[in-house]
Amino acid sequence: MKVDEIKELDAYYNAADYKLKIPKLNGSKIEMCGDNFYKLSKGKLAHTGESTDHDWPEVNEQDCKGNRVFIGEPMFYFGSSAPEIPSNTGWGSKLIRQLKRRSVNVTYILGGRCSDPWETGDFETFKEFLNKSKIDGEPKPIDFDHWNSEPENKSSCAG
Repeated sequence: MKVDEIKELDAYYNAADYKLKIPKLNGSKIEMCGDNFYKLSKGKLAHTGESTDHDWPEVNEQDCKGNRVFIGEPMFYFGSSAPEIPSNTGWGSKLIRQLKRRSVNVTYILGGRCSDPWETGDFETFKEFLNKSKIDGEPKPIDFDHWNSEPENKSSCAG
């Protein structure tokens, strides 16, 4: 994802633009999905209970400590169709090392704080690789009857 905006979790929860990202426990399969479930409660960030995702103490603590949501486009999601990362390129070997160190959570590859930062040239080559590796259509969840009827939102990632 190319990050266009960073919001604190409570601001994300209260922003009109992201209300559709608040999950509804008794909604349709699409409505039950969403990543907007942290807000201030008694002056402290807390899980709203509107989702069962991330609703256990260790993950709550980690998410709230980060207190940020990354919003942006384009966002690439490959799922099980992910292309093999070429280890014979500068960016590929750096990315492989980063993924081995941190296979979960956000990894900054350009900007931010990273022990193995990318050069601008690496990033341009990586973007070309992503564009060439795009799969036809977007990967869709299994059994989501109303997938195409929901409004589009920018992608977001809490971290």
